[in-house]
Amino acid sequence: MSNKKNEFYFDLYEKLYQTGYHNNQELSHTKKLFPFLNEVDGGKKNIKVLDVGCSHGLAVQQLKDMGYDAYGVDVSETAIKFCEERGLTTCKVGSATDLPFDDGFFDLIISTDVLEHLLPKDVDRTISEFKRVNKGFCLLAIACDAEG
Repeated sequence: MSNKKNEFYFDLYEKLYQTGYHNNQELSHTKKLFPFLNEVDGGKKNIKVLDVGCSHGLAVQQLKDMGYDAYGVDVSETAIKFCEERGLTTCKVGSATDLPFDDGFFDLIISTDVLEHLLPKDVDRTISEFKRVNKGFCLLAIACDAEG
């Protein structure tokens, strides 16, 4: 586990949050993956889940409310401040290219609308990070169509 910053993503998303990005804190695209959780955990809910690109933490809060040991990571300090305002203490500032967690810490990674925003040169590194911190499964939603 290192703590290197990928300045490109930190700067980009911090600027976006400062201009109102994800200002609707009751919106979460991650919920669309929730129906698949039972296939991963067999309904036990005694697993550690990481939401990569957790934004303001709504999905992390919902996962906790459902009984999961949920964590989040986002490149924006502003996003993590929103998580803290929700009372979430398991969310950290960090990049998908260098996750700030120990090897094999999670049973599941969940991520929605994040991977398609990576620079092509960072995709392999991100997948390696997912494999490093995760000993189980990934539930990913990756947009393939242009927005708008």
